[in-house]
Amino acid sequence: MGAAYACAVYEGAVRRAVLGWKDHGDEECDRAFATALCTLAERVDVLRRLGASGKDGVLVVPAPSSARSTRRRGRRHLMPSARALAAWCGRSGIDARVRRVLANAVDGGKAVETVGARGRAARLGGRIRVRGSAGLAGSRVILVDDIITTGATMRSCVAALDAAGAARVVCLALAATPRYGVSAM
Repeated sequence: MGAAYACAVYEGAVRRAVLGWKDHGDEECDRAFATALCTLAERVDVLRRLGASGKDGVLVVPAPSSARSTRRRGRRHLMPSARALAAWCGRSGIDARVRRVLANAVDGGKAVETVGARGRAARLGGRIRVRGSAGLAGSRVILVDDIITTGATMRSCVAALDAAGAARVVCLALAATPRYGVSAM
């Protein structure tokens, strides 16, 4: 899958905060979570890992939610963090744009409710796709998600980006289940 990093372990207070923000409208967490992801990007040296330079642009791509989840939330909850990461890249001398190039055709139930890696992979299998002709050939991508539970969503997103020609992908998430642990913060 490539490199994936998380800010914290998805348990206790972190779990409650992320779920409150994600599913219960706690938008006041947008800034804190965006700051945490930017700090993570800096600590893991994401721009070096991508091989980005001043002449190369970076795409910041939020992992897609299902249309049902987006409607229920009334917003695309990862967009504030994606925009903050693009701004951080800019302050680091790298042109970056946020692009919602991925779509999730899965439209039933919450992904975190699917039990086990096999169940999540089967549920997502082939359902994460690149929208239209996204122009990803040779691109360097920072993929942003909220929770790495089994890695199935990240793997599906990376596979779709790879198939569309992305040169390099680094994955950042707010939290990862204890199975994956914390990588930087």
